Amino acid sequence: ALSGWTRLALKNATADSMTPGNGPENAIDVQKHSGWHVALDAPHAAVFEAEKSLVGKDEVLLSVALTQTAKDRHPFTHFRISVTTETGPIYELSPEMREILQVTPARRTVEQTEKLANYFRPRALAYDGLRNQIAEKRVEFANIKTVALPVMVEKMKDRRISHILAKGNYLAPTDEVQPAVLASFNPGPTNNVSRLALAQWLMAADNPMTARVAVNRCWAQLFGLGIVETEEDFGTQGSQPFNPELLDWLAVTFRTPKAQGGLGWDMKALVRLIVSSQTYRQSSVASESAKKKDPRNQFVSHYPRRRLEAEAIRDQALALAGLLIPRLGGPSVYPPQPDGLWVVAFRGKENYPTSTGEDRWRRSLYTIWRRIAPNPGMTAFDAPSREVCTLRRLPSNTPLQSFVTLNDPVYVEAAQAFARRILREAKGSAREKIKWALESVLARPATETQIAALNKLLEKTSAELRANPDRANRLATSPELPLPLPLDADLVELAAWTALANVLLNLDAVLVKS
Repeated sequence: ALSGWTRLALKNATADSMTPGNGPENAIDVQKHSGWHVALDAPHAAVFEAEKSLVGKDEVLLSVALTQTAKDRHPFTHFRISVTTETGPIYELSPEMREILQVTPARRTVEQTEKLANYFRPRALAYDGLRNQIAEKRVEFANIKTVALPVMVEKMKDRRISHILAKGNYLAPTDEVQPAVLASFNPGPTNNVSRLALAQWLMAADNPMTARVAVNRCWAQLFGLGIVETEEDFGTQGSQPFNPELLDWLAVTFRTPKAQGGLGWDMKALVRLIVSSQTYRQSSVASESAKKKDPRNQFVSHYPRRRLEAEAIRDQALALAGLLIPRLGGPSVYPPQPDGLWVVAFRGKENYPTSTGEDRWRRSLYTIWRRIAPNPGMTAFDAPSREVCTLRRLPSNTPLQSFVTLNDPVYVEAAQAFARRILREAKGSAREKIKWALESVLARPATETQIAALNKLLEKTSAELRANPDRANRLATSPELPLPLPLDADLVELAAWTALANVLLNLDAVLVKS
C-alpha cells in the first residue's frame, strides 16, 4: 500500500532438498537464526505460503529480502523468486517423495505408502476440518488437570520388623522372623521376599496349587459342586477330590501355554472347554442306577438341578420382564424392601429411601448393602452378610424363598411387566402364548405336558379373578409400574397372565436341563 508497508508472514515451507536439520522452515523462523541449506549439486526450489490471502487487491507491491549470513556455506549466486495467486496448497516435493510417486501404486511397499500418506495428509484441503478438530482436542487435553494414580510401592528398606509374640502378647516380642512361604509347598523365594516374588512363586511352573484351585472354582460355578467340594479349603481339613485324575488333567491343560497345546491361563477358553464337553451337555434326567451309585451327583452322571444365586435370580426376572437397566457404574440404589427394617437396625436414626424410576430395577450388583441390615430378598436366597470372605455359598431350599418370589414387590412388578410382554409379543391362542413364554424363560422347547398344565392353571386363575375384580385390579396394576394395558386385553385377563408369569419366573430361578 502506498500509505505504508505491512509485514507479511510466511508459512508451510517445503523444499525439494535440504541438509539434515536445515529445512526451509528455518528460513522463515526468526527465532532459530538459521536457514535453508542445500547441497550445491543441482538447482533446487523452495515454496512458502502467505499467512494472509492477497487475492482481490487492486495492486500489490511485494518486497522480498533474501539474507545470507552463513560464513561456512556457499551463498546463493543465481536465484529466482516467483509469486502466484493460485489457491493452496502449493508445495515442492522432496526427492524421496518423487521417487515414491514414480512407483506405481500396486508396486509400492507398505512403508512407501505410509510415508506418502503422512506427507500429503497434512497438506490436503480435505484434512483442514479434521486438523482443526485435532488441534482443539489437543488444547482440551492439555487443559485437563490430571489426578495422580495411587500405586502401591513396596519399600524394602522400610519394611516392618516382625517378631514371634510370647503367648500372643504383642508387648512380649521374642525372636525376629523373616517373610517366607511354607516349607511343605514348592520351594519359594528366600531372600528379599516381595509381593512380586510371591506372585511369581504362585504362578511358577512347579506350583500346581494355583491352577488346581482355579479350575475347581470354574467347575463348581458350572456344575454347582466342585471336584474338591470345599472350594475354600484345599488343605487337610478340606474334602478329597472325588476325581483327582480329572482335576490334574484340567489344571495341567489350563496352565500349559497355548503354543504347546494348552489353554495358557485363558479363563474363557477353560469355560468353553467345559461347556462344550459331553459332561456338560448331557440330560438332567437321572437314571435309577445313577441315583443309586451317584446320589449326590459328584461324578456328574447327569446335569445337576441347581438354583441361581440370589443376585442372578432377581436380575434374570427383571431381564425377562424387560425392566433390567444394564447401565454400568454409579452410586448404590435402594430397591423395595419391607418397611421398618432400617428403623429397627439403626434405632430410628436412618430410614430406607426406596428408589424410584430406573434405579428401582438396576442390577443387583448396585443394591445398597449394610452388614447390619442386609437385603432380606437376597438373604433368603443364601446371600452372605459380607462380614467375612465367603468363597462358597451353601444353597438351601425353604418355603420362605417361595414367599419372596411371590410377594416381593420386585418380583410382582417383574411378573406384571412379563405378562404385558407375553400379550404384546406372543401371537396366536393362549396355548401358543404359553409355549412362547415357557421357551423364553427356560431357553428350551416346551413340551405338550407343560403347556397343558400351565393352560389349565391359567383358566382356573382367570375364573377365580373374574369373581374377585378387586384382587384382579391389585394383581394387574402397580403405582410404580405405570404401563398401559395391552391391546384387546381386559384387566382380569392381564391379572391371570400376571399370576402365570410369576410362576414362570419361579421356574427360571432353577437351572435344569431336560
